[in-house]
Amino acid sequence: MQRVAPPSYLAAFTFFLKQGDRFDVEQFRAQVTTAGYTHVTQVVSPGEFSVRGGLIDLFPMGSALPYRLDLFGDDIESIKTFDVDTQRTLYPVPDVRLLPAREFPQDEAGRTRFRTRYREVFEGDPSRSPLYKDVSNGIAPGGIEYYLPLFFDATATLADYLPADAIVALH
Repeated sequence: MQRVAPPSYLAAFTFFLKQGDRFDVEQFRAQVTTAGYTHVTQVVSPGEFSVRGGLIDLFPMGSALPYRLDLFGDDIESIKTFDVDTQRTLYPVPDVRLLPAREFPQDEAGRTRFRTRYREVFEGDPSRSPLYKDVSNGIAPGGIEYYLPLFFDATATLADYLPADAIVALH
């Protein structure tokens, strides 16, 4: 079974936005950046967000469409889906759930844990490793998910996400 991020990581970096909620743009920007989202000028793919005055566009991971939050002062006035090609709104929704954009933490604590564990597991000079340098600089290189155990003290499996009384049938 493939190792995945522990449930505590998903719980810490998943958050909900609802119409009528108070909204702090700077706090939002910090939260989604820590959760691995990329700030762009125009949202076109999952894992991106954009802030343009009172409009916030975001494309949550696992979502088929991006969302546009229309702010009125410090409140979310409306949430609507929109088309990435035309940038036109499609239909209103009452709330949005944002999952982390990556399966591993990209904050300073996560990078520090990766560097420490990398030096414990691999021999040689880590400064000669492109992977080590990229992660240290906050860059997520392709295939970094294979190094997931270096980001966490303990990883999880699918079984860790199932309820305690779940019945699993293998055929």
